[in-house]
Amino acid sequence: MIVILFVGCQKNKSLEGNYSTCHKGKYIEIYLKKDAIRIASNDEWIRLSEWRKMEIKNNRIFFDTFGEWKKPTEAEVIYINSNEIELKFINNEGNLKLKLIDENIIIEESKEFWNKFDKRRVFRDCKKE
Repeated sequence: MIVILFVGCQKNKSLEGNYSTCHKGKYIEIYLKKDAIRIASNDEWIRLSEWRKMEIKNNRIFFDTFGEWKKPTEAEVIYINSNEIELKFINNEGNLKLKLIDENIIIEESKEFWNKFDKRRVFRDCKKE
């Protein structure tokens, strides 16, 4: 199954990809593949999550949050440009601007993965955002 979003008058856009975001000064990577979502963070509650099922309807995604307390979440997907999307959370928990990571990431719990993660984190410099 290929995930395609129809957002306003925009051409069909694929949501699949690896993204990064800064949230409350922390660097987070979000990986979207078909109907699944996974995240990595240096937050002790999350670290590298397992793939979690997400549902996509029109321009909305539905999934359970990550971390210790899971709860159903709904977000509107707003296409900004070919390298950036925004998740506007329906339950008023704010927005996340996701920037496409332009490199092939092998997502696994390994020293190499976390070394590359840290390099991307330093480059993104969330303290400036």
